[in-house]
Amino acid sequence: MIDVSLGNRYGLTGADDAVRTLRCIWISHIHADHHTGLARILALRRDLLKGVPHEPVLVVGPRQLKRYLDAYQRLEDLDMLFLDCKHTTAASLDAFEDDFQGNSVNSQTLNNNNGDLIASKVDSTLFARGSRMQSCFRRPGSPVDKDVVSHILKKFKEVLQEAGLKALISFPVVHCPQAFGVVLKAEEKTNSAGKVIPGWKIVYSGDTRPCPELIEASRGATVLIHEASNCLILF
Repeated sequence: MIDVSLGNRYGLTGADDAVRTLRCIWISHIHADHHTGLARILALRRDLLKGVPHEPVLVVGPRQLKRYLDAYQRLEDLDMLFLDCKHTTAASLDAFEDDFQGNSVNSQTLNNNNGDLIASKVDSTLFARGSRMQSCFRRPGSPVDKDVVSHILKKFKEVLQEAGLKALISFPVVHCPQAFGVVLKAEEKTNSAGKVIPGWKIVYSGDTRPCPELIEASRGATVLIHEASNCLILF
């Protein structure tokens, strides 16, 4: 379905070019209508870039998606890096930024078996007692490997800069376990006449019931995309 839509928009040659230049794919949740075809796109990109120096594509999605992709990669390499959506929430990005600057706790605390500071900050934001998200998902995740996630987050920042984006921020929504929406913010630009052009803000809801997280994320949006059908964000 995704491959057909690319072909319809770009033509066969143009679709290959679009896949070849992919740097990031963001997926909202694990339902099949939101990720069916992903492995095929990743494999196609790998084949198109065979023998050409390139960076792995960055896939941002819920952690259940990583399990699916890891299982698929037992059959063939998908040439990708995976970043959990929960590490791209505002709370998590702030926590990692503090760590980059040396203002957070030591690595032993970050990696202990009871979960790290970053995970606790994220979980307290997403699934705190009394929040509307608590009933959706309370199962703890695996301990965070700070060094691995920090490396991928640096790649994530590089991809955003190349795309002219100021930020990509995921936020939890009320749907299935580990469902997210996303905010994309563009950098402001100065044109040839010296006029400053404000950056835009696009918000995509994912599949969600009404929830305060979406309302808050949508404040000041240039465009709000609110839907309940197939969507991948690719750039």
